[in-house]
Amino acid sequence: MNSPAKGDRAVRRLRNDVDDIYDILGDIQGTLQRHDGRFDQQSATLDQHTVTLGEHTAILDEHTVTLGGHTVKLDEHTVILDQHTVTLDEHGTKLDHIIELLETR
Repeated sequence: MNSPAKGDRAVRRLRNDVDDIYDILGDIQGTLQRHDGRFDQQSATLDQHTVTLGEHTAILDEHTVTLGGHTVKLDEHTVILDQHTVTLDEHGTKLDHIIELLETR
């Protein structure tokens, strides 16, 4: 049979094991709390980045509209320049004809 000393030793060992388990659980809880705090910081940072990206998107949208307006204006100028090119070609043809008439006189 077990002697009282062995029983006391077993109880002390179990008590020490339980205390060690509580210490480990305390360490784990501390680690989890630090992680929780870090996640909160990262969440706040992501929220700030989301706001900043939203602002940048709005600015880029404005630039896109402005560039679209420039594209329309450039297209209008291209049409005008094409018309001028046709007119200049016509004038060139007329001048060539005038030069031919003057040379034949």
